[in-house]
Amino acid sequence: MADPEVELLAAALRRDSADLDLYGAVLTAEICHEVRDVVLSRRPVGLDEWLAALAQELSRAAASNARARTAVERFLT
Repeated sequence: MADPEVELLAAALRRDSADLDLYGAVLTAEICHEVRDVVLSRRPVGLDEWLAALAQELSRAAASNARARTAVERFLT
């Protein structure tokens, strides 16, 4: 059986979401502003900015929530 391939990575942040899509060899990163699960805007960003936004939100969650901190530690190890 072939290894599964990741084509989409989406993370729900506090007020926004971060989407990373892979179409063939093209990688696109977006930060989307959402209100009540409705996307009001999409902003294409570079991979560095996308990763920085995700890391910042994970750090915030880990700092304020012991369960989130444990989940982040498991994810990073």
